[in-house]
Amino acid sequence: MSVTIMNTTVYLLESLVPWPIYTFAPLFNRRPAVTPTSFYYPVPLEYTSLKIGEQTVETLPTPEVESGTILVKPLYSWIFNYSNQIYTNGNPRKYPIAFPIVGGTNAVGRVAAVPADAARVKVPLENALPVDKAALQKHGVSIRDLAFYPQLVVAYGGFRDVGLTAGETVLIAPATGNFGGGAVHVALAMGARVIAMGRNEEILAELKALAPGRVETIVMSGSVETDKAAIAQYGPLDVVQDFTPPMVTNFAHLDAAILSLRPNGRVSLMGNAKRPDCSTAVYMGLTIKGTLWYTRDQALAFIKMIETGTLKLGEKAGFTTKGIFKLEEWEAALECAATEAGAGKAVYFAFDE
Repeated sequence: MSVTIMNTTVYLLESLVPWPIYTFAPLFNRRPAVTPTSFYYPVPLEYTSLKIGEQTVETLPTPEVESGTILVKPLYSWIFNYSNQIYTNGNPRKYPIAFPIVGGTNAVGRVAAVPADAARVKVPLENALPVDKAALQKHGVSIRDLAFYPQLVVAYGGFRDVGLTAGETVLIAPATGNFGGGAVHVALAMGARVIAMGRNEEILAELKALAPGRVETIVMSGSVETDKAAIAQYGPLDVVQDFTPPMVTNFAHLDAAILSLRPNGRVSLMGNAKRPDCSTAVYMGLTIKGTLWYTRDQALAFIKMIETGTLKLGEKAGFTTKGIFKLEEWEAALECAATEAGAGKAVYFAFDE
């Protein structure tokens, strides 16, 4: 039995019932909770889809549950803060997307229907990941809390690729967006000391408050020498993780960070920076590793951190929800994500609220 899901990640939440709950990822698909019955849950005859490019919300027939497939109902779908720079406003990030498209990232969902011949679900190839619901409940993690997962696991993939270990010092820059801010939480859970760089002093203060004494902050100056001097007060770095977005033209923060690494230090490139300092890498024996997201094994390992309580989620851990929207409210949702989402702050499409 397999699950077919378009360009997204599914998280399977194991429950006490015979069939698992799912967490998956069409950001702009909604399956309303209505009408007829299926083998498992009541399933609607139709579902709603937001078609980007034509900017229309369409009602489409729900696919039949055939042998070898299941239906998944999204519960919470995360809207990243630069969605409006991809799906609207002329795609200023110039991502190679063919419109119209049903866009999206990761979501939390549950199995809604299975065929009568199904005995178990196996998803070795699809972007579907099992999560132990009982373990979440044990640590007070709600389904909405789990929906923060996608902005956290990205940094984990980069940290794993460069071998970040407990007790090391990692500089994260910029650290005030979705992924950079998430990286601070992840690095702390992995036992590292964190230096967070960014321009938003208010967000930097919030990050420092997560773990005073283990999180230090630096406001980017735009000057290599100034940033380098600010970093120097915290000693040589073991790891640098970079999330520089593609529109940035001043790389002083990245140059300063690389110049502050100890010999044989490591750089995790996860953004779109155009120019790391390669000569320093040669002279200092640095390792520079580019990582796009994460591997399946890394994602599964990261889920264990949540299930065991190693990585805390929820408001007490510094995560807040800034907005919840219906699919028909997509324009307001993308605008809210652009202005309100960021480090430890998320906006969602929710389909039952």
